[in-house]
Amino acid sequence: MKLTVVRLFLCVVMIASCSLYGATNITVNGSLFTFKNQPRLSEVLAPVALKNDWYWSASTLHKLGNAEINEKRDEVIIKLKQILMNSSGKPKEQNSIATLISQIRQWKLAERIPLAIDYDLARAKASLNPLFDEGDYLLNLVERPDSLYVFGALFSETMITHKDAADVSDYLLGISLPANADKDYVYVIQADGKTMRVPYAYWNRGHQEIMPGSQLYIPFKTQLFSSDIEKINEQIVFLAVNRILS
Repeated sequence: MKLTVVRLFLCVVMIASCSLYGATNITVNGSLFTFKNQPRLSEVLAPVALKNDWYWSASTLHKLGNAEINEKRDEVIIKLKQILMNSSGKPKEQNSIATLISQIRQWKLAERIPLAIDYDLARAKASLNPLFDEGDYLLNLVERPDSLYVFGALFSETMITHKDAADVSDYLLGISLPANADKDYVYVIQADGKTMRVPYAYWNRGHQEIMPGSQLYIPFKTQLFSSDIEKINEQIVFLAVNRILS
C-alpha cells in the first residue's frame, strides 16, 4: 500500500513537471499569464489591449533569466571604478562617476526583445505577430509618458518634461556638466529601443526629436588616441537599452 502511494505521488510530480516544462510565462503589468503552447503577440495582448489608451511605442518586452546582462553590468562598474581612481584630485568628476556607478547598480535589467508591440498591427500583419519562445517574460504597457530620463556624466539622474517637436539640444540647456562630460554629442535611447549618437553643440547640431519616455545618456569625453572611454560609453548605452523603466 505504501509503495503504491509513493508511486502515485511520483506520477503526480512528473505530470506537474511536464505541464510546467516548456511553458511560456508572461507577466503583463504585474499580472501573470501562463501559456502551455507558444502564444503569438496578439494572443498575449488580447486580454489587456483595450483596457487603456496604451502608448505602444514605449511599451517594452523583456526576457528574464539572461545572466549575461548582469555580467556586463559588473564589467561596466569595474571600468567606471578604474576611471574614478584615475580622477583623483577632481572632486566634481569623481562625484559624477560615483553617482553613475550607484545608479547602474540599482537598475533593473533584463534582455529587451526588439519587437514592435502594437495590438492592431499584430492582428493585421503576420510579420508583426511573432510566436513567443518558451521562457519567462516581462511585458510593460504604458500610457504616453510625459518625461525623459537624463543620466551619465552629470551630477544626478534627471527627469525632464518631454516637449513636442523639441530638439535634443533644447533638453540639455541649463544642465550643469562636469569637465569629463562630452559636450558635443549625446546618446539617445529612444523609447522603442533604437539608439543613436546625436550632435548637440552649437557648431554641429542638426535637429533630432525624441520620443516621450526615452533616455538621454551624457557620455564621458573620449580621450585622444584611446578608445577605452568610447567602449565604456557604448557598454552603458547597451545596459540602458535593457533597463526596465516601469
